[in-house]
Amino acid sequence: VENSSTLEEAHSFGQLAVKEFQRISEVVDHTLKFHRAPTKPTFTDVSELAMSAVALFRGKLRERQIRERITAARAFGYCNEGEIRQALVNLIGNAVDAMKDGGSLRVHVMPVSVDGVEYARLTVADTGAGIRKEIRSQLFRQFFTTKGSSGTGLGLWLTRDIVERNGGRLRFRSRTEAPRGTVF
Repeated sequence: VENSSTLEEAHSFGQLAVKEFQRISEVVDHTLKFHRAPTKPTFTDVSELAMSAVALFRGKLRERQIRERITAARAFGYCNEGEIRQALVNLIGNAVDAMKDGGSLRVHVMPVSVDGVEYARLTVADTGAGIRKEIRSQLFRQFFTTKGSSGTGLGLWLTRDIVERNGGRLRFRSRTEAPRGTVF
């Protein structure tokens, strides 16, 4: 604002600063929810977890021109809230990484009944390049990564462990030919 040559330019910079401050506040708020989450399983609205996990990626989604489509019906689960949020963050982060040149991210939450027991089904889908058939069997192996030095190879391994510890199953489908993409 100090280097602005006109009042309109200063006003424009001020508005941008306010928007960025709001975005940063939202990221901090959602990050704090991770650390404040109870460590014991609780009856949790999984749709709220999904919404807060997606919110952490809003800046990156805009930056990469990734369209988001979230459908989140109220779906409850008895789970460790912080762990499930972390699993979602891992899956959404992988989806965003798979769409370096834009695309579409879909997050869907819905209640389902299996043998009379109510569960929450969470779906994270992307229109990225897809996962090559020859590496699919290794995806959940410890230290296996396709991201070179920027990946630890622990994300999907931990995600599967979290989901199973919380009474769920983690499955995926992927296509490397049109229409490309991956669904967890």
